[in-house]
Amino acid sequence: MGCAELASAAAKKDMNIIYQKIFNIIDSRDIPDTTKSFEASQKSWLSLRENWCDVQGFMIGTPMYSVCRMDMNISRVNELNDLLEQIQN
Repeated sequence: MGCAELASAAAKKDMNIIYQKIFNIIDSRDIPDTTKSFEASQKSWLSLRENWCDVQGFMIGTPMYSVCRMDMNISRVNELNDLLEQIQN
């Protein structure tokens, strides 16, 4: 496993932890529509990541697929962290 894959895996692990924290906060506030929207947004983001990185891997070259996933995972961790900071009390 190369450096990009290792960094991507670490970011993915962080993303899952942060996602679960946010999900638990939203779910505890008993706002089912927001819970569903949050779940849907993550599923959509995962699909976007896969499709976008497939395009980059095909057009630029196979190594770009791993770099793309790493970059997008790290960006998503930052987005989720920002949301978590805003909703924690």
